[in-house]
Amino acid sequence: MAAAGDRVTSLMSKSTRALEELVLGSREVCQLTGISARQLQWWDERGLIRPARWGRKRAFAAEDVIAALVVSELRRKGLSLQKIARLMRRLHQEIARRKEDLLGGASCYLLTNGEALYVETGAEAVVERLGRQRKPVWLVSLSEQMARLRSYQRGAEQVPARGRRKRPGPEQFSLFE
Repeated sequence: MAAAGDRVTSLMSKSTRALEELVLGSREVCQLTGISARQLQWWDERGLIRPARWGRKRAFAAEDVIAALVVSELRRKGLSLQKIARLMRRLHQEIARRKEDLLGGASCYLLTNGEALYVETGAEAVVERLGRQRKPVWLVSLSEQMARLRSYQRGAEQVPARGRRKRPGPEQFSLFE
Protein backbone atom coordinates (compact mmCIF):
# COMPACT_ATOMS: atom_id res chain seq x y z
CA MET A 1 0.00 0.00 0.00
CA ALA A 2 2.80 2.42 0.84
CA ALA A 3 4.42 1.84 -2.55
CA ALA A 4 1.24 2.89 -4.38
CA GLY A 5 1.02 6.04 -2.25
CA ASP A 6 4.67 6.82 -3.00
CA ARG A 7 3.99 6.46 -6.74
CA VAL A 8 1.02 8.82 -6.56
CA THR A 9 3.09 11.36 -4.60
CA SER A 10 5.90 11.00 -7.11
CA LEU A 11 3.52 11.53 -10.05
CA MET A 12 1.98 14.58 -8.36
CA SER A 13 5.39 16.11 -7.69
CA LYS A 14 6.38 15.54 -11.34
CA SER A 15 3.16 17.22 -12.46
CA THR A 16 3.77 20.10 -10.04
CA ARG A 17 7.34 20.56 -11.30
CA ALA A 18 6.08 20.52 -14.89
CA LEU A 19 3.54 23.26 -14.06
CA GLU A 20 6.19 25.34 -12.30
CA GLU A 21 8.37 25.12 -15.42
CA LEU A 22 5.48 25.73 -17.82
CA VAL A 23 5.87 28.71 -20.15
CA LEU A 24 3.16 29.57 -22.67
CA GLY A 25 3.17 32.02 -25.54
CA SER A 26 0.50 34.58 -26.33
CA ARG A 27 -1.33 32.28 -28.75
CA GLU A 28 -1.72 29.54 -26.13
CA VAL A 29 -2.87 32.01 -23.46
CA CYS A 30 -5.44 33.47 -25.86
CA GLN A 31 -6.69 29.99 -26.67
CA LEU A 32 -6.90 29.03 -23.01
CA THR A 33 -8.58 32.24 -21.81
CA GLY A 34 -10.83 32.83 -24.82
CA ILE A 35 -9.66 36.41 -25.30
CA SER A 36 -8.23 38.02 -28.41
CA ALA A 37 -4.54 38.71 -28.96
CA ARG A 38 -5.31 42.42 -28.95
CA GLN A 39 -6.99 42.16 -25.53
CA LEU A 40 -3.99 40.31 -24.18
CA GLN A 41 -1.65 42.95 -25.61
CA TRP A 42 -3.77 45.74 -24.11
CA TRP A 43 -3.79 44.06 -20.69
CA ASP A 44 0.00 43.79 -20.88
CA GLU A 45 0.37 47.45 -21.91
CA ARG A 46 -1.83 48.53 -18.99
CA GLY A 47 0.01 46.32 -16.49
CA LEU A 48 -2.91 44.00 -15.71
CA ILE A 49 -0.69 41.04 -16.45
CA ARG A 50 3.11 40.96 -16.37
CA PRO A 51 4.57 38.28 -18.63
CA ALA A 52 8.29 37.90 -19.13
CA ARG A 53 9.75 38.85 -22.51
CA TRP A 54 11.89 36.92 -24.95
CA GLY A 55 12.74 39.59 -27.46
CA ARG A 56 9.38 40.73 -28.81
CA LYS A 57 7.52 37.64 -27.59
CA ARG A 58 5.66 37.31 -24.32
CA ALA A 59 6.42 34.32 -22.09
CA PHE A 60 3.70 33.47 -19.58
CA ALA A 61 4.63 31.45 -16.49
CA ALA A 62 1.91 29.52 -14.65
CA GLU A 63 1.24 32.46 -12.29
CA ASP A 64 0.80 34.83 -15.27
CA VAL A 65 -1.62 32.41 -16.94
CA ILE A 66 -3.66 32.07 -13.75
CA ALA A 67 -3.80 35.88 -13.48
CA ALA A 68 -4.97 36.12 -17.11
CA LEU A 69 -7.60 33.43 -16.51
CA VAL A 70 -8.87 35.29 -13.43
CA VAL A 71 -9.02 38.62 -15.29
CA SER A 72 -10.90 37.05 -18.19
CA GLU A 73 -13.32 35.34 -15.78
CA LEU A 74 -13.99 38.56 -13.87
CA ARG A 75 -14.57 40.41 -17.16
CA ARG A 76 -17.04 37.71 -18.28
CA LYS A 77 -18.87 38.18 -14.99
CA GLY A 78 -19.16 41.92 -15.57
CA LEU A 79 -16.44 43.51 -13.44
CA SER A 80 -14.91 46.56 -15.14
CA LEU A 81 -11.26 46.62 -16.16
CA GLN A 82 -10.73 49.74 -14.04
CA LYS A 83 -11.78 47.85 -10.92
CA ILE A 84 -9.78 44.79 -11.93
CA ALA A 85 -6.69 46.97 -12.50
CA ARG A 86 -6.94 48.28 -8.92
CA LEU A 87 -6.98 44.71 -7.62
CA MET A 88 -4.13 43.27 -9.71
CA ARG A 89 -1.22 43.95 -7.34
CA ARG A 90 -3.07 42.13 -4.58
CA LEU A 91 -4.05 39.32 -6.98
CA HIS A 92 -0.41 38.74 -7.98
CA GLN A 93 0.60 38.71 -4.29
CA GLU A 94 -2.11 36.18 -3.42
CA ILE A 95 -1.24 33.90 -6.34
CA ALA A 96 2.44 33.96 -5.34
CA ARG A 97 1.57 33.41 -1.67
CA ARG A 98 -0.79 30.50 -2.38
CA LYS A 99 1.23 28.95 -5.20
CA GLU A 100 2.00 25.79 -3.23
CA ASP A 101 -1.66 25.35 -2.24
CA LEU A 102 -2.79 25.81 -5.85
CA LEU A 103 -0.15 23.44 -7.21
CA GLY A 104 -1.05 20.93 -4.52
CA GLY A 105 -4.71 20.92 -5.53
CA ALA A 106 -6.20 22.81 -2.56
CA SER A 107 -9.57 24.50 -3.05
CA CYS A 108 -8.93 28.25 -3.27
CA TYR A 109 -11.52 30.86 -4.15
CA LEU A 110 -11.10 34.52 -5.04
CA LEU A 111 -13.83 36.89 -3.88
CA THR A 112 -14.02 40.57 -4.73
CA ASN A 113 -16.52 43.36 -4.49
CA GLY A 114 -14.44 45.48 -6.88
CA GLU A 115 -12.71 47.31 -4.05
CA ALA A 116 -11.20 44.55 -1.92
CA LEU A 117 -9.90 41.13 -2.86
CA TYR A 118 -10.04 38.06 -0.64
CA VAL A 119 -8.75 34.54 -1.16
CA GLU A 120 -10.38 31.82 0.90
CA THR A 121 -9.78 28.09 1.13
CA GLY A 122 -12.78 25.85 1.52
CA ALA A 123 -16.50 26.34 1.05
CA GLU A 124 -17.16 27.22 4.70
CA ALA A 125 -14.75 30.16 4.58
CA VAL A 126 -16.35 31.38 1.33
CA VAL A 127 -19.85 31.23 2.81
CA GLU A 128 -18.65 33.05 5.93
CA ARG A 129 -17.00 35.78 3.82
CA LEU A 130 -20.13 36.15 1.68
CA GLY A 131 -22.24 36.52 4.81
CA ARG A 132 -20.19 39.51 5.94
CA GLN A 133 -20.38 41.38 2.63
CA ARG A 134 -22.75 44.31 2.14
CA LYS A 135 -22.02 44.72 -1.58
CA PRO A 136 -22.31 42.31 -4.50
CA VAL A 137 -19.37 39.91 -4.67
CA TRP A 138 -17.77 38.19 -7.64
CA LEU A 139 -16.43 34.69 -7.04
CA VAL A 140 -13.75 32.92 -9.08
CA SER A 141 -12.44 29.48 -8.25
CA LEU A 142 -8.65 29.64 -8.45
CA SER A 143 -8.61 25.85 -8.17
CA GLU A 144 -10.79 25.58 -11.27
CA GLN A 145 -8.49 27.93 -13.17
CA MET A 146 -5.51 25.80 -12.11
CA ALA A 147 -7.38 22.68 -13.28
CA ARG A 148 -7.97 24.34 -16.67
CA LEU A 149 -4.24 25.07 -16.92
CA ARG A 150 -3.38 21.48 -15.97
CA SER A 151 -5.78 20.02 -18.53
CA TYR A 152 -4.42 22.37 -21.19
CA GLN A 153 -0.91 21.29 -20.29
CA ARG A 154 -1.91 17.64 -20.73
CA GLY A 155 -3.54 18.48 -24.04
CA ALA A 156 -6.99 17.50 -22.83
CA GLU A 157 -8.58 20.91 -23.30
CA GLN A 158 -9.07 21.80 -26.92
CA VAL A 159 -10.57 25.26 -27.15
CA PRO A 160 -12.08 26.07 -30.57
CA ALA A 161 -10.60 29.13 -32.25
CA ARG A 162 -12.52 32.29 -31.50
CA GLY A 163 -15.36 32.99 -33.89
CA ARG A 164 -15.35 29.51 -35.39
CA ARG A 165 -18.14 27.13 -34.62
CA LYS A 166 -18.12 23.42 -35.02
CA ARG A 167 -20.42 22.17 -37.72
CA PRO A 168 -23.43 20.47 -36.22
CA GLY A 169 -23.06 16.73 -36.07
CA PRO A 170 -25.90 14.28 -36.61
CA GLU A 171 -26.83 14.49 -32.91
CA GLN A 172 -26.87 18.31 -32.93
CA PHE A 173 -29.83 20.35 -34.04
CA SER A 174 -29.27 23.37 -36.26
CA LEU A 175 -31.85 26.04 -37.06
CA PHE A 176 -30.00 27.42 -40.07
CA GLU A 177 -29.61 24.50 -42.43
